[in-house]
Amino acid sequence: MVFHSVTKSKQRVEAYKKVNGETIFANDLEMKDMQYAYGVSSKYAFAWVKNIDTSQAEQAPGVSCVVTYQDIPGDILMGEDKQDQYVLAVDRVITVGDILAVVVADTMEHAKQAGQLVKIEYEKLHELTDLEEAYRSDMVVNPYRNDNLCSQCFIKKGNIDNAFGPENVSVQTHYETTWQEHAYIEPECVVAYPGRIYAAEP
Repeated sequence: MVFHSVTKSKQRVEAYKKVNGETIFANDLEMKDMQYAYGVSSKYAFAWVKNIDTSQAEQAPGVSCVVTYQDIPGDILMGEDKQDQYVLAVDRVITVGDILAVVVADTMEHAKQAGQLVKIEYEKLHELTDLEEAYRSDMVVNPYRNDNLCSQCFIKKGNIDNAFGPENVSVQTHYETTWQEHAYIEPECVVAYPGRIYAAEP
């Protein structure tokens, strides 16, 4: 059997243009009458949203419109495995990255400048920044979840009784890692990113 790729170095088809700055990325694209959007994100990790005032931003130079959750018709929830995330924050924010308003303007500079004029009134809540505290807390951060566990999976492969037999060495310890995407989580590991917790239990 002859392999044309395995064990052989292959040049990426886009490598030359990327290292020479010739590749056009999405941010490089410009079209006639193009508009730019800027998301106004939360300043708190966990808070009630009491009011969003966009009046000053709407009057700012170059601004076409300012959008909040009130401008979204129909269902305003989204999510990959569960519809539990707001497209735009409604009554609360559960991460610093939650977007409360989107400013659309003729340039990105105008959009960002107008974004600073969006006035948001918060009632700050106690955020759960400790992983173990969040995991065991009765205070559920996301109202569309039953607890603060985002997801869990149980992985069993092979004969577990043989794996812990007397002839084997057993090592038990505690591991911590940053959040991982598109990957299984090993048993007894808990990982998180702001507002969400991933965990797997043996």
